[in-house]
Amino acid sequence: MKKISIDLIKQLRAKSSAGMMDCKKALVAADCNIEKAIVWLREKGIVKAQERADRESKEGVCISIINPEAAGIIEMNCETDFVAKNADFISATKEKLVQFMTGPLDESVSDLAFKYGENIVVRRYKIFDNFDFNVAEYTHTNHKSSAIVFGYGSGEALRNVAMHIVAMKPTYLTKADIPMDILAQEKEVLMNEALNENKTVKKPKPENIIERIVSGRINKYVNNVCLENQEYVKDSSMTIAQYLKSAGSSIEGFELYNLGE
Repeated sequence: MKKISIDLIKQLRAKSSAGMMDCKKALVAADCNIEKAIVWLREKGIVKAQERADRESKEGVCISIINPEAAGIIEMNCETDFVAKNADFISATKEKLVQFMTGPLDESVSDLAFKYGENIVVRRYKIFDNFDFNVAEYTHTNHKSSAIVFGYGSGEALRNVAMHIVAMKPTYLTKADIPMDILAQEKEVLMNEALNENKTVKKPKPENIIERIVSGRINKYVNNVCLENQEYVKDSSMTIAQYLKSAGSSIEGFELYNLGE
């Protein structure tokens, strides 16, 4: 087989508008003949797929997978809910994630674009390896949300927390993880909200009461966005931190993908 030069790949890319990896595959199949490579690209539907690339891909799936060597999470987008619910599309997304987890990386999905006649996009993915934690994952049955959890202790407890994350969608693990500027901005918004409310009542509240109200609202905000502060979705009598303690477990971090976010 002839060596595929980068210049030859660029020439084919300029003529076909196909991706670099697709151009390389075409040149390999066509023994470095550009015209035959273009025919190959057309036969595979790759060139047509490029014409779909300007169409928005708002639907799709989020999936996470764990194997003995790594953990991964992916969001793959398509144009219609019909394709997103297709079992073959879901399987193809899983296969693409496994490919990313085992290498080599190839983000080309032109074969799927040809198969479904839609613009298919790997919107984002993340691979985790070389970790010393226990790992659990949960993907919602509608494949619109998926989460990976890293921690210590019971695998069942970690999976339960992964399910909770998908349901309640926390942003941070603890209050300490909230950036100071975000917390300050939220406090400013809540203070202005409270001051404006105070202007509309017949008997305005004193400043110390306003500060107490704002403090309570900040605490509510923290409890909503921080995983460990959230009420456990399966038992609202305890927080996630309390549930983990009761299960002899702890969380070191998590990754949550929600479709379109």
